[in-house]
Amino acid sequence: MPLVIVTAKRGLLRNGSRQSLGEHLANVVAGALSCDDEGGVLSSDDIEVRFQDVSPHTYNAKPFAIEIFANDYPSRRANLADRTARIANNVRNARSVPRSVVKGGGGFVWVLLGTGGFVEL
Repeated sequence: MPLVIVTAKRGLLRNGSRQSLGEHLANVVAGALSCDDEGGVLSSDDIEVRFQDVSPHTYNAKPFAIEIFANDYPSRRANLADRTARIANNVRNARSVPRSVVKGGGGFVWVLLGTGGFVEL
């Protein structure tokens, strides 16, 4: 179950745009990171999207960041740069992402793969 954390400068995203962006990201990340490895097939229901504001105590923070944590599978790792670019392109085209971010206002997408375990309670 990948986890997407969206961090934005306070006031950059409105509540309505957060909901819209969350739904969009769940679909985009599921499509981009889904793979044929056992346990790697994803749907939007498998993606958790969390939002948080940049803390005033954070040093050198970008105004908009999307960090994605997902399990490392060989086929996912093999073309991670392409998968990350696909997510970034979809984010650039999302109406819920402020144009200031898309036009060089300081934002990024970072996909981090690692070994992990997940069990539902």
